[in-house]
Amino acid sequence: MAKIGISPVRAQEALWRTYEHGNVFIQSNIETVYAEAFIYEIEWRRVRKIRADRRSTEEHQFASAFPTKKHSMHYGWVRKLSELGFAEYPVQLQNLGFTDAEVKGLEQLIGMTFANRADISDVVEVKQRPLYFLTDGRVVLVDIANAMDALWDSLEAVAKSDQAFYDSKYQVHKGRWLESKSIQYLKRIFPDNSIYNGLSYPDPGKGAGATTELDIAVAWGPFLILGKRKPSSFGLKVSLVTLRGSGRISKEMFRTLLSKRNVRLIISRQPTRRSLQKSRPAVSCK
Repeated sequence: MAKIGISPVRAQEALWRTYEHGNVFIQSNIETVYAEAFIYEIEWRRVRKIRADRRSTEEHQFASAFPTKKHSMHYGWVRKLSELGFAEYPVQLQNLGFTDAEVKGLEQLIGMTFANRADISDVVEVKQRPLYFLTDGRVVLVDIANAMDALWDSLEAVAKSDQAFYDSKYQVHKGRWLESKSIQYLKRIFPDNSIYNGLSYPDPGKGAGATTELDIAVAWGPFLILGKRKPSSFGLKVSLVTLRGSGRISKEMFRTLLSKRNVRLIISRQPTRRSLQKSRPAVSCK
């Protein structure tokens, strides 16, 4: 993307490479880190055997700081990892295959630098800039999941800056992508033949022969899961309904997911049968 200097795909790739670099660092140093933890364990055992009235000042301090073996080992582990980490964990993104322009673009999107730190008024805002840039240009990434979320939000803001592009292309593509991904993940949980998408069903509220669309439905056992894609909020609004009874369903969820006429159609006090039509055999719900 010309506006930010790095494409969405390359930005994700940069985060994954940084994350993988961190994993390699940890795996390469894990034995050294655990060796330090065991040194502290040995010292803890030695101090513990000494009567309190015979301990030196340093031994008293050690016993007070580490009341249990676990405390001593954890401290040794963290101490050594931190010692090595400050020197070896941060990495230059250029060394991972990214250009100066791409690095600058990623910095503008989710980078935490000394300069933009001064503009943060609320500590919660730190989560929106999870890629930490050191003064020498190296970066540190801690939580890949949060970094991906922050990247999504930043790219969304860039897309919204071009309203014509956002309305005509971006939102349409994102809606289709969101629906396809939702189906992909639902298939990890439910059988393929219980998942329906691109549904249409009779809607008497609109007049004779009228139909209403429903993006996703899962009919599995006694449960019916209804899904409505909402690309504007990047969330598939889902309501779980037991066919043995409506259960506890929030009014807000229903308002977001389906209009009142559709709720009446699918869950009615007077049992009726309606078909959710699609290219393959329909699923009937009471």
